[in-house]
Amino acid sequence: MILTVVLYVGESKWNAAKRLSELEIIHPGFEDMFNEFKLNLIELNTNHKYNTGEKATQDFFDLLRMIYRKQILKEDLDREFNRDALYFAYVVTKNKELLSIYQKSEKGDVRVCRALDEMFEESTNKGIQMGIKQG
Repeated sequence: MILTVVLYVGESKWNAAKRLSELEIIHPGFEDMFNEFKLNLIELNTNHKYNTGEKATQDFFDLLRMIYRKQILKEDLDREFNRDALYFAYVVTKNKELLSIYQKSEKGDVRVCRALDEMFEESTNKGIQMGIKQG
């Protein structure tokens, strides 16, 4: 079995079709032969938390959401994330800070958020300084 999942990280809300039937490609009279296809969509650019029921998967989705939104919730600052989830978040995002945290960590869960929070703050400050120089 193959399950297709779309991890959407766009800046705006997803507004494309979520079901094959929404594309209106079925000709009249062929409806009975049509197999519906529902898009498994995970929007990482929203505040929505997905409850996967499995720690590593949940940690992976939460890390991706934090990276793409560049925002860490206060309750997550001291949270420990699954080490494998951390590595796979690096594979998806190519965020070197995640790789550095992964390489420095031992086996087991890893505290990630404080380092990411500092990274986000540093990049924001660099942006402000560049704006001041250009302004």
